[in-house]
Amino acid sequence: MTTASANRGEWSELYAIGYLITRGGGYGADEFTKIDPSIFYKVLQIVDNPSGQSETIYKLHEREVEVFQNGVAVIRIAKEEIAIKVTSFFEDLLVHAQAHAFSLDSGQDLMKLIHKDKLSASSSLSADLHLILEDIETKTETPKKGFSVKSEIGSPATIFNASRSTNI
Repeated sequence: MTTASANRGEWSELYAIGYLITRGGGYGADEFTKIDPSIFYKVLQIVDNPSGQSETIYKLHEREVEVFQNGVAVIRIAKEEIAIKVTSFFEDLLVHAQAHAFSLDSGQDLMKLIHKDKLSASSSLSADLHLILEDIETKTETPKKGFSVKSEIGSPATIFNASRSTNI
């Protein structure tokens, strides 16, 4: 794996995966993006690079995560071990919050630990993360759903990423 250089949004996709793995899911939010502690979405699986050439599935269990690549189980990792890497990575990410593109050794370490091949989702995909959740009411597995990651590290998130080349 080569050393990845990416912007904070791309690094945030990796952080989102680590966060979801170690916490087993995430809280819902209101229309102002304030956390609603009464709504917790339990993640059962994270699908990385769906329908790609090297699909990776993270199956979340109570204390560990099982990693599958192309349908084959490759490793089981304690969530506690991942949490240590995620914490270090997040601290490093905050230090570089204002930079445009940068490399992070702690990010590389996390990628290696969880067997993640590429830093960010393919631009051809409409979502950054694909999750299988536990339905809040029925407690059954939902179909795979795509989610976009919007980072507020360094500056507020926007729905539309404008640049000098953007023409509306």
